Order: sequence, then C-alpha cells, then structure tokens
Amino acid sequence: MESLNVTEKIKVDNSIVSYEYHSHQPFGSTSFGNNDEIRIGIPEIDNYTLPHESFLYVEGSVRKLDASGKATKDASATAKLINNPVAFMFSDIRYLINGVQIDGVRNVGLTSCMKGYFSYTPHDIIKLANAGWNMGEDLLGQVVPTSPVTDAIMDKNGNFGLSVPLKTLIGFAEDFKTIVMNVRQELVLIRNNDDNDVLVNTVEEPLQLKIDKVVWRMPHLAVGLREQLALTKIAGRNIDLQIPFRS
Repeated sequence: MESLNVTEKIKVDNSIVSYEYHSHQPFGSTSFGNNDEIRIGIPEIDNYTLPHESFLYVEGSVRKLDASGKATKDASATAKLINNPVAFMFSDIRYLINGVQIDGVRNVGLTSCMKGYFSYTPHDIIKLANAGWNMGEDLLGQVVPTSPVTDAIMDKNGNFGLSVPLKTLIGFAEDFKTIVMNVRQELVLIRNNDDNDVLVNTVEEPLQLKIDKVVWRMPHLAVGLREQLALTKIAGRNIDLQIPFRS
C-alpha cells in the first residue's frame, strides 16, 4: 500500500520554471475599422510560447449615430451583442509562422458557432462567458446554465471587453498543444465590412460598433536548465518538426 511506503522520495517537477502571459499589440496601423487588416506579431527571439492557451482581448463600444451619421456619446438602451460577438467582427483570421500561413478560417463567426454548437458542453459555455458565449438553450431545448457575466457583456455606457480563447477560432490553436519555439509568429485579422451580424436591436436606430483595442495575450514559458539544453539541441540540429492539427 502507498500509505506504508515511508521511504518513497519526493518527486519535484522543475521542467517549467515560470508561466507568464505577455500582451502583444498590432503593429503598423492602429485603425480597427471595417475592412481593416490587423496584424499582431511575436518577434523571433529565444522564447517558448504556447498558442494553445493564448487568447484575444478585444475592447470597444457601441454608440448611437446622429442625423449626420456621426457617433454620439449616448449608448443604446436596447442594443445587445450577439452570441460569440468577437468572431462576427472579423471575416478572416490567419496564423503564420515565419511568414508562412499555417492555418486560416473564413467566415469566422459562422464557423466558430457551428463548431461550438455541436461540441461545447454546458460547462464549456460557462467558461466562455467572458468571450460572449450565452446560448440560453442548447439545440436539444435543454436549458444551459449561464453566468452573470453573460448578462453584463456590455455596460450601460455601451462599453465592452471580451477575452476569446484562440482555440475557439482556429483548429491549430485547439489541437496543437505543444510549445512553439524560436520562430516569428503572426496573427492576421480582417475586420468585417459591416457589423450588422454583431448587434441585435429591438428598436431600429443607427448604431456604430467601434473597436478601441485588440491584444493577443500569449503565454511565455521559462524552462529548467535540463529542458532548455535539450530544446536548444533540437533547434541546433535544424530538423523539421511536425505540427499536426485539424483545420
């Protein structure tokens, strides 16, 4: 019995020394308007990143438009964000390594919703409350437990902040759970040509959805000396590494 093994030695795993999230912001243009291209890069340095656990943080607001079509400071009292709203803000998403596209998705909103409706459990929906997921009832008519966060995606001033796991948007981040090391990574997002699919409004009034901030939060790992030497040898041999995933 294990309870009688008094001479058993303590096992300590020091393979990962630290695990920190770093924020990476878009370079070039800071405009996040319709049809704009947003590029977020992680430079090629001696680092170990884990895209599987990365996420997008999107901050913005919904405002009424005046008669001239300009956004006012007033927020709509009836407008709401649709389920999985961030995905519907973008028409394309692409993940690149050293300038080569590894994975990409078009019609991000439809694709991620179809995937989620058929594969997410009620507990997954609760965990994705901060991403704007709130199904209410599933496809079988069963009530899905909701979180108070889902009812407060957008505050009374029309402002919102959503954290969307990258693995809910592209297959690479969902399936490839290994670190990516010593390569230049890039995430390319293309804004939709309009935001009609993002907003639900019971009163017909002109609205504008504005994105103020887009950040790619990526885990950076520091490993123990033994693991670092082993990974350095692999990198020094310049061998091909497989990246299996379902697109």
